[in-house]
Amino acid sequence: MASFTLSRSLLVLLLVLLSLSTSEATSLSFSFTSSDKNATFASEDIALYGNAELVDGGSSIQLNDSVSHVGGRVVYKKPMKYIETKTEYSAGFSTEFSFSMSPSSGGRLGFVVFPVNGTIDHSPLFEVKFDMSEIFTKFGDNVAVIVNSTTVFDKIRNLTIANLDNKEEKLLLYVLINYLGGGKFLEVRLCRSKNYYSVDALVFHRIDLSEMLKDEDEFMVGLNSYSGSSNLHSWSVDVRRVPKSAHSYVPLFLEEAAKKEEAEKRRRERIWGIVTGFVMTFGSTGLVFFAMMRIWAAFKRNNLVMVMPEECRLTAKQFEYEKMEKMEVVMSKAEAKQERK
Repeated sequence: MASFTLSRSLLVLLLVLLSLSTSEATSLSFSFTSSDKNATFASEDIALYGNAELVDGGSSIQLNDSVSHVGGRVVYKKPMKYIETKTEYSAGFSTEFSFSMSPSSGGRLGFVVFPVNGTIDHSPLFEVKFDMSEIFTKFGDNVAVIVNSTTVFDKIRNLTIANLDNKEEKLLLYVLINYLGGGKFLEVRLCRSKNYYSVDALVFHRIDLSEMLKDEDEFMVGLNSYSGSSNLHSWSVDVRRVPKSAHSYVPLFLEEAAKKEEAEKRRRERIWGIVTGFVMTFGSTGLVFFAMMRIWAAFKRNNLVMVMPEECRLTAKQFEYEKMEKMEVVMSKAEAKQERK
């Protein structure tokens, strides 16, 4: 599946364009934050399943059992409409939520989009899952996009929680997930404050929600906690619809940006392929050259023995005969001297 990584400046420009177009948009939204006066999750719009329960007087939701750490689920009960009419585009949706998680246990939390006639844990259309290891080590922490229950392996991104001073207290994290309907892009950001655009997107992935929905024009959203110890403190969902007259340029803009980014990606891959091929070629050539030198050295030694002149060769017996003859000459000379005396 093709993937794209848009620059921060390009994203800012895109958001400006979308903000201008959505000024005339109609939207369906839900929001909750524990900082609101008398805020409570006890609402007809929210359904809790499994081990999820209200705590702190209803100001937050404990998503996991405090003892077994078995997970629970939170679902926004109203369906989200995703349909294109003669005058309007489905401009996509966005969701923001904040959650706290204990570093001592880590955990897994996912934002799930699923069909109206399905369930959050058995038939998701796609899911953005955050997997935090114990003590939030960079070796086990990642965010993954899961489409039709299949993990998109090239969209698993490792993440590191910076400036984690106290590893005993729960860490509050903020998430922004933005689906741009015009260009069919999914953007995911995670940080320790609501200043989402101060950090790069963890994921910017192309997903066609309309293709997943097929003949349906509605979908549901929810949060699913699989394990660990986490609490939900705020959550908002906003579905955008814009007039075609104001939104018509956005798909073209995104398509052009995607083409440029894909071309840049192919160029980087081509350069990397050339460098890798260059290194492999020279490495293989070096090994072949070394082997040839060893063979040549052995051949050269054997060849010197083969071309040695015949007169230079002395067998063992010839050497012994010459030695004996020299000894006989010496002995004869010694005997002659004694006779003279």
